Amino acid sequence: MRSKLIVTTTRRPSTRARSLANDLARSLPKATRINRGKLNIEELATKALDLGAERVLIVGRGLHGNPGRITFLMISEERYYFYPLIIQLKGVKLMRELHDISSPGRVERCAIVITPGPSIELSELAHSLSEVLGIFYLEEDSLRSLSNAFDNIIVLEEIPSIGTRFVLKFINPRDLKPSGPKLFIKRVLYREPI
Repeated sequence: MRSKLIVTTTRRPSTRARSLANDLARSLPKATRINRGKLNIEELATKALDLGAERVLIVGRGLHGNPGRITFLMISEERYYFYPLIIQLKGVKLMRELHDISSPGRVERCAIVITPGPSIELSELAHSLSEVLGIFYLEEDSLRSLSNAFDNIIVLEEIPSIGTRFVLKFINPRDLKPSGPKLFIKRVLYREPI
């Protein structure tokens, strides 16, 4: 099966940025992790196209070696471009740092889930992630009701915390245990990275 999503890092990544990229590749549908090496953006787009990918998720380095941002590159035969979404991270909990992890196995079916009646900001983020990752997004009260429909779910929540606007977490819908990294989102920008 050809991958639809490539997960990689910026050049010269930190250990934690590489670990987050590995965790995301295990948790997202039809994702493959590749090492960036010295590839520039054009070479990265060509490699993704050779692998049959339509999207590239790029984990960037932040302060003190922690992952700092996530950007997305869209690929087609004719062109490549950065999707106008930059996720700035406040912090992450890698899979190895979480307790009682439940692996969903190979992820083929995934959805982004928000609770009904979200704020405009949360709804915009869910819609943008849905579009850039090529997966559904739903408003749903009960995560357990999704156990037969999806292998993994991405739960997006607003949190009232200083310096953190949203939290993104992966949940196995069969047992409702963590199934991927937890991302604390500081800010979301709707523009192409520079």
